[in-house]
Amino acid sequence: MADAHRLPWLTSAPRLSARAWLVLGGALGCSAVAYAGVYPRVEGGTFRHLVALVTLPFAGAVTAAALSAPTRGAAFWRAMGLACLLGIAAALGPGFILVRGEISTFPALFVFAVILGAPSGLAYGVPLGALVAAGHAGHAERSHEGVDRAARVAGAWAALSAAAAFAFACVVDVNGARIREDEIDVHVTASMAAAVAVFVVGATVAFVAQLRIARRAAWMARVHAGAEPFLRARPLAGADDAAALVRVAAGDTIVEWCPDSDASAYRAPAARTPLAIIR
Repeated sequence: MADAHRLPWLTSAPRLSARAWLVLGGALGCSAVAYAGVYPRVEGGTFRHLVALVTLPFAGAVTAAALSAPTRGAAFWRAMGLACLLGIAAALGPGFILVRGEISTFPALFVFAVILGAPSGLAYGVPLGALVAAGHAGHAERSHEGVDRAARVAGAWAALSAAAAFAFACVVDVNGARIREDEIDVHVTASMAAAVAVFVVGATVAFVAQLRIARRAAWMARVHAGAEPFLRARPLAGADDAAALVRVAAGDTIVEWCPDSDASAYRAPAARTPLAIIR
């Protein structure tokens, strides 16, 4: 195909899957919030870096597992349930450090983890449930457009989470230090810088994904209008091998390559080649 450069949405597959985008968004957003100290700080906030490191894989695991649910509603409730369980597990590590590894205190430590970890997990599970519910349709679509929709949701969610983390650190830690006339802890400054970084990354991902969605929609409109050279749209037929075609968007329209502009009585038109499925 000499004019393959005319097919930007057919020749470039997404770099990451919809699941990967949503997992990354959930992990980074929750980790930024945890690093800002949004958890029961019975130790005074000195373990915020440890809690953030534990939250990173736990939030990713919750998101990945919840996306396997058959419906958006099931994904939401699965995320909440798993987040509660992992909230308990996340509280055990810092608690074990606080009791200096005394095995005899484990029963009391487990009760402590349930009392503080389960509500904390639920507090993280509600927004994570909203993330997987919003991104479930894009994940289930299995198309280029579905990936970009999931990336847009993940980026926006991570950016909003980072903004909330930054605001929390400003109100609770920075303002609290000023009231007490203390110096701002270095971990607070680091958590605010991390929140800014996550916000910039998330907002950029969401913006680029939205740009790709808008450009793709305009391209599909041109294909339907016959304004794209050598490309024609027709309904999907029973004889078409849909599984072998690039799934640009969820739909029942096929884009065909038609290099037959100079057909005549002595030259039969070239065969049309199905390329992709679009809306």
